[in-house]
Amino acid sequence: MTRIEDTSNVREIYRHRHKIQGITAHQKSPFVLFLANPQDRGLVQDIFLADMKRRNLSLRNLTKERFGFIMHFAISKNGDIVFTTNLKRAEKVFGIKVGIYFISQSELRRQDTPHATLLVEDGETPVWFPDGERIIYTKNNELFILTVPTGNKTLLPIHPVESAALSPDGAYIASPTIFGGKLVQIEIHSLETYEKLATTRPPIPIPFRDLKWSPDGKYLVYTGALDGNYHHVAIPFDKDNATLGVPVDILTEVQGKTVQKFVWASLVRFPVEPTEHLTTLWGKLKK
Repeated sequence: MTRIEDTSNVREIYRHRHKIQGITAHQKSPFVLFLANPQDRGLVQDIFLADMKRRNLSLRNLTKERFGFIMHFAISKNGDIVFTTNLKRAEKVFGIKVGIYFISQSELRRQDTPHATLLVEDGETPVWFPDGERIIYTKNNELFILTVPTGNKTLLPIHPVESAALSPDGAYIASPTIFGGKLVQIEIHSLETYEKLATTRPPIPIPFRDLKWSPDGKYLVYTGALDGNYHHVAIPFDKDNATLGVPVDILTEVQGKTVQKFVWASLVRFPVEPTEHLTTLWGKLKK
């Protein structure tokens, strides 16, 4: 845990015995979700829920090896979870349909393992809208919006799309163009008019890892891996003029190492030992 503008002050909040492959934080509570292998089995990757407010970290495995190698996951403002299974492994090895699954917030209150419902067969890369009722996802390089309570689906006239990063206000999407596993271009579209508003390219094609918006919607951040190091590049976005600014490298080094993954959690607060004061997980980007 650190702040963007001062990475010299770092505090470890959890260490898992296996490599953590993904992390996301709930914006209105001290809950953090992460993906990790529960044991020495390469075919399995589970979702763990951690309550960061407790001194003795409360850790709960939500999926318990029932879905194989889980890839993408997200939590809504209401605490509902969506996730996807690995398209190559889930059906053959675990006998389940591949696609986007849903765990409701009410299921998380259960003492036993929460039930997960299949929302979209063969769907990928789900992201929640700010309203907590809709998700945007991809399927066969096409982009859809699903209203979860009703099941209504809408195909968007933006394609081809491999994945999409949704702005915090739900007004824009950023989609990466991947060629040979490398990021070659990012496009920003309006979700009101579907018009392409801006395009940017990295200085050189870089093996793609992630694309996300900052919580205030003023920056778009892509992550790539090159020569064994991870690079996080923040690009200012001017909504009034629909333009992208000059890219800035962030999180270049923390304790002598590059950061593999990070999550924005500007509204989540955690106790800082030993004073019990509250602090913010991530600070604001420098302008």
